[in-house]
Amino acid sequence: MVVDRARVRRALVNHRADPGRYAELTTLAELLAGLTIANQAGLTDSTEMAVTDTPGGSSLLTVAEAAAVAGVTRAALYRAVSEGRLIAATNRPYLIAPAALAAYLRKAA
Repeated sequence: MVVDRARVRRALVNHRADPGRYAELTTLAELLAGLTIANQAGLTDSTEMAVTDTPGGSSLLTVAEAAAVAGVTRAALYRAVSEGRLIAATNRPYLIAPAALAAYLRKAA
C-alpha cells in the first residue's frame, strides 16, 4: 500500500474539527514518519519498529525522552543527529522514532 504523505497532511487540515478522525490521522502520520525513519536507518525487520506509549501519547520521542531512554545526554543525541548518525523525524524540535533510537544504540554499541 502506497500512502501519499501530502494527502495525509491535507486530510489532517481538513478534519481538524473532528477529534476522532483527527486523532486517527495523527497516528497515521506518526506511523508514516516512523516507517520513513526506519527505512532511512536501514531497518528491514518490521519487528524492529517498536511503538511505545510516551507521556504525550505520541510514538515519537523528544530529545529529552530519547536521552532518558538511552541513558545518554541530550547533547550527545543532538550531536548524533547533526552528524547523521541518528535520524530525527522532524527538524527543530527533533522528534525521534523509537526504531531510529534503537538502530543508533545498536550501531554505537
